[in-house]
Amino acid sequence: MADAPVPPSLHRLRSFPLDDGLLTVGEFADDLPFEPRRVFFVSQVPHGVTRAGHAHRQGAELLLAVAGQCTVEAYTDDDLSLYRLDDPATALHVPPGNWITCLDFSPGAVLVVLSSIAYDPGDQIEDFEEYRAFAASLANV
Repeated sequence: MADAPVPPSLHRLRSFPLDDGLLTVGEFADDLPFEPRRVFFVSQVPHGVTRAGHAHRQGAELLLAVAGQCTVEAYTDDDLSLYRLDDPATALHVPPGNWITCLDFSPGAVLVVLSSIAYDPGDQIEDFEEYRAFAASLANV
């Protein structure tokens, strides 16, 4: 069985101020906490709507608000942490075993999500009580 979940952590990407803007870089093999297998974008989220509301058994994610901002609620076991993503050079690394919900999207927000695995609906836990049982089973290893 797997180890207990590791909490999410903020991850700073390298940025270079230029005369014509700011260049932010993430070399997959060197700067990111894993080599992505998938990328997707969340945008045009209506006011008051939440996204995600799930955990991954094995997949890790890296969340970046490249435009606008949003809040991420992350549960690790029973501990809740809040992260406000509002800087495209600051990403939230979400290891497997964390329940996340994305909310409070600003108008025009674009959230980019890099995933360590290809899409697998069997990797997602979409029921919070099932997640709590999963997290408890990992904590009792």
